[in-house]
Amino acid sequence: MLKYIVPAAGFFALATTGAQASEWNERVDICAAAIEEQGLADMDNYRVDFVSGSGGSVKRVVVRLIPTADGERMTAQCRIKRGKLVDVELKT
Repeated sequence: MLKYIVPAAGFFALATTGAQASEWNERVDICAAAIEEQGLADMDNYRVDFVSGSGGSVKRVVVRLIPTADGERMTAQCRIKRGKLVDVELKT
């Protein structure tokens, strides 16, 4: 009986990790859209890389904006609560 419990626990861990990754991807998309909407950067000219995320009810998402052509790299920090942007800060 025990040999069946361990694989099931491993499967649950993988499923949970996938769901969490999906939630962070959604937050990165929210952050990128906010940067575009607020006119901080033209997102057609940048690739977005997830750097880190943390937080409780308000999630902090840090992304790196890498230019697709010439330009300088930038870092953005977004705070998101319940799927809505609280604020965004862009650093060059």
